[in-house]
Amino acid sequence: MSGPQGMNKRTVAAVLAGVVVGGLVLGCHSARMAVPNELAVRSEQLICSGRGGFSEDFSFGAFQVTDVHRGWTRRSAGRLWRLEKADTQQSYEFSLAAPGGGMWNGQAAAGLQAADLKAEAWSGDLTIGIVSNQNLVVRLERSDSETWTMVLNQRSNEDLMTGYLSSKTATYEVTGTHKLAGTPMPLVDTAGYVVAKNKAPVAAVDVINDGIVWLSHGLSGAERDGLAAAAAALLLFHDLSADH
Repeated sequence: MSGPQGMNKRTVAAVLAGVVVGGLVLGCHSARMAVPNELAVRSEQLICSGRGGFSEDFSFGAFQVTDVHRGWTRRSAGRLWRLEKADTQQSYEFSLAAPGGGMWNGQAAAGLQAADLKAEAWSGDLTIGIVSNQNLVVRLERSDSETWTMVLNQRSNEDLMTGYLSSKTATYEVTGTHKLAGTPMPLVDTAGYVVAKNKAPVAAVDVINDGIVWLSHGLSGAERDGLAAAAAALLLFHDLSADH
């Protein structure tokens, strides 16, 4: 169509396209994962600072994530180091300084094969095993030898990681989510993770933009620190499943 009417339609279409693109950019920049209401109203929100920097060290609240290394470097720390020769999509290590003075060391690997895990790690003390090629395995050890384990899997009929986080005294369900706050439109990639105990959410981790951690009020100090260490592992995880 030619003439003023056609030009007006093209102009309007261009303006609308600009508004949509601008809205998407702004929305992406300010997007946050949707947190379950029961957790949002009774939790502490800890916004990450420094995440994405060159050194990868960052903090959330009084928790400090330091000594981040991609690949295996601590040959004598933790129990995952024997997997250094296993075929993994990624591996990383980090330390977490808790506000009470405790220090956690974390080691994680993604894309492990079940045979490698069974043969070389943990002597069968996992509460859940590797059931897919898309997985994340995390070992968290505190300076006093307390140990937590997290194993997440992405099954073939799902597009999100789910699994369990376990300590000696409790087991938590970890569920990935695409949901964003304030909009019914989901994020294509993982927006974050919700951690529940006995079906009740006790923590959440937003992995987009700067990152945010929510920790439920009423947690014991040890439980809070363990959940924070797991949150640090999730914030450092690079979800490679979208590339496959």
